[in-house]
Amino acid sequence: MHPVWSPNNGKFAYLSNAEKDYFGQTDLYVYDFTDSTTTKLVAGVFSAPTWLNDSTVIFSKKSKRNKDGSRYYDLYSIDLNDKKHKPNRLTHDMRLTSPVVNVENNLIAAIGISDGVSNIYTSELDSIDNLIFTKRTDFIDGEKIFSLSIDNASIAFDVIFEHGRDIMTFDLTNNTIDHLLKVHYFDERDPY
Repeated sequence: MHPVWSPNNGKFAYLSNAEKDYFGQTDLYVYDFTDSTTTKLVAGVFSAPTWLNDSTVIFSKKSKRNKDGSRYYDLYSIDLNDKKHKPNRLTHDMRLTSPVVNVENNLIAAIGISDGVSNIYTSELDSIDNLIFTKRTDFIDGEKIFSLSIDNASIAFDVIFEHGRDIMTFDLTNNTIDHLLKVHYFDERDPY
């Protein structure tokens, strides 16, 4: 699930529960069109991955317990040119999922969760090893964001309000939120 094409369209990254008993046990794979191979990169990946460039994938994974014994979903990157496929941890104790990248705007966005409420967080990509995320939305009433899609002007996202799921946009220039699609008797999903 969650297939994402590389910038040059030569590969796609996706999650699969291959050789597992439950659908919630997903691993990160990459399919390469040049030689028709599938490579398992990392076990236990939680949400849709994203490509930074043609050889680097960013994803969310549950981290090891911190000094207080808590576990969080943090962002990691993996360099496909590294034969060991060792993930590089990018955040610490952030509860971030579903990252998306816009290289032209030098921006990475992800869904952050605190007290059961989702919000959109962004960071500049200047130093991928030192991401400093800022909360960009201010939801406070139990809203749940599922996925993000980013372009040069805005971030589209699907969010649950009360009992329905709507697609909204967050304008990156003026920091405003607007409904892209709002039909109360239907669920709108997956803004990409």
